[in-house]
Amino acid sequence: CGDLRNVMAKVVEMKAEGKDKSEISELRVQGSFHFLALKQLNRSAQINCKQVKDKTLETKQKLDNYNLQLENLQYEISHLRKEITKCLEFRSRHDDIQLVPVEDFYEEAPDSIAKSSSTKSDEHKQTLARLDWELEQRKLLADELTKLKQVKSEVLEEIGTKKQHLQVLAPALQNLLKSTLPLQDALNLPINKTRKLHETAQLLPRPLFVLFLQAKAYQEACDPNMGVDIEGDVTAAEKVREGRRMVVEQHGVEESDSDEEQEDPDSSRSRRGRKQREMETDLPSTGLYSPHPLVVGITLNKNSGADLEMKFSFLPKLNFVVVKSIVTGKSEVVKSDLFQNFSSVLQNENLLQCLGNSHKNGGDWGTTCPNPASLFLLQNEDLGEVFGNIGRPYLWAQELCGLEFLHSNSTVIFFLSILLSANMRKTMKKLRSRVSSRVKLAEQMTKFTEHIIPSEPTTSSLVPNKVIQSSLATWTSTSSKSFSKLGFTTSVLELLGDNFDYYVTTVKRGSVGLIAAVAISPDHPVTHPIFKLSLDWMGRRTADNDDNIREMESELNITWPKLVKNPDNILPAQLLRLTAMLDIYIETECMNDMNQPVEFPSQYFCSRKTKGPARIKPFHFDPVNKVYHH
Repeated sequence: CGDLRNVMAKVVEMKAEGKDKSEISELRVQGSFHFLALKQLNRSAQINCKQVKDKTLETKQKLDNYNLQLENLQYEISHLRKEITKCLEFRSRHDDIQLVPVEDFYEEAPDSIAKSSSTKSDEHKQTLARLDWELEQRKLLADELTKLKQVKSEVLEEIGTKKQHLQVLAPALQNLLKSTLPLQDALNLPINKTRKLHETAQLLPRPLFVLFLQAKAYQEACDPNMGVDIEGDVTAAEKVREGRRMVVEQHGVEESDSDEEQEDPDSSRSRRGRKQREMETDLPSTGLYSPHPLVVGITLNKNSGADLEMKFSFLPKLNFVVVKSIVTGKSEVVKSDLFQNFSSVLQNENLLQCLGNSHKNGGDWGTTCPNPASLFLLQNEDLGEVFGNIGRPYLWAQELCGLEFLHSNSTVIFFLSILLSANMRKTMKKLRSRVSSRVKLAEQMTKFTEHIIPSEPTTSSLVPNKVIQSSLATWTSTSSKSFSKLGFTTSVLELLGDNFDYYVTTVKRGSVGLIAAVAISPDHPVTHPIFKLSLDWMGRRTADNDDNIREMESELNITWPKLVKNPDNILPAQLLRLTAMLDIYIETECMNDMNQPVEFPSQYFCSRKTKGPARIKPFHFDPVNKVYHH
């Protein structure tokens, strides 16, 4: 290119100078050669470039081919990996078959199936052999099942034949039973009555049936003075049972299926539904508080001359049991006019309260719903008034009937952990003891109205009862509202509530009167009576303003009941102790006055009139030395 430029420049220069044309022609030829050489070089460059492009394209095609082969190989690898994973995750049906343990397999299976020489070292062959053995066993069981089904069909045929004979025999037996009724009456054999009672028991709802069964067994085994009976409308109960039978027939397939599929997660739901259907079929077509047509009656006879009659009813819609009671008697004491004045002690609705162990967790007063599931139905109801009319749902009654409830103050299921038979024995003994104690309490109160305090042997020697000047003036019952109006009883009433029985008594010596407010617990004498005192003498003296009155209350409520061996005599012993303490209180108080009133002559010898900063009087009596001391 440079030479060509030089030649062209020289040609231009020579033309400009006008030189010889031969030289210019020679330079033209020379320039032409240079131009041809340049064209040749350009052509060579074009050819080389084309060759390089062709080679690059060929190489690129080979690379694309290799990439395609690589992708095909990767796809095949992915496919093979998926197939391997499927094989590894494959679960054969034999995994769901519960095979016999390997040790038992080699002990029981014959060598023709076990092939221990080859199967022990090869797990696959071992599994195949165990499956073969399982197949053989199932074939044997299938043959045995076929034989048993044949035996079952034969037995069913035999049962059908015997049923036909029994149907023919039933009228004859009925006639035979009717003909033996005079003999049963003559020998005092209640065979027919017992049979009818047991037939009626089949109509009872489950809780009352459990109660009847346990009570009847306890009566026959332990308590001949106990009566158990079933009362109510048998026809209505039969209609209830018929309705239940129809519901069972409608849902029988569902129930059988749910029984077979015990591992179904919905089985618990089906059981709840079945239980609900059973409950609904026990419902009479009446209100929320309507009981089942049948009632179980239990009578406890010969309890210190009194008989306790209890009626147990079941409320199907609320699913708990209620109890009503009445006390009757044929003894002269129970029928006496004075005893009738205190019949409320026996007829009081708190007779059955706090009877079981549940009173330790807040008291079994029978005023609350024992079934948490029924509380939603009773949210706007006055339960005290409702239960007062139909009976009270005591927790011990639910326990006797085998009812099971979960309570907020307990971490265990409430009743089924206790044996019903043991509960029946324990509860009947408590009921007899409760009625006997109430009869004795009524007898004692009858004596109190006659101004007589019965003596108590274990504590009579600890008081100078032969020379006691104070006497019981009055004894009257009162309500909790009137009890609170006394003024000095407010603190006690806040702790006790309305379920206690309240009485007011007056102890007098001359012109001095001591008012004693007495609160008696429903479970008397397990919980001893509580006394609150008020002395009207030279002003009103109570435990709030007189340390000696407080000491007297402490003696009556805490110390003295511990000395009484017979719990039924706690109340007379407390009153006797109160009269003795009133005597010593008045006499020691008068000793401080030089002009002791003639009305209160000193009859007791005291080592010291008072003691300590509180000026406590010598309330304790020494029966040996006949001296009062601190």
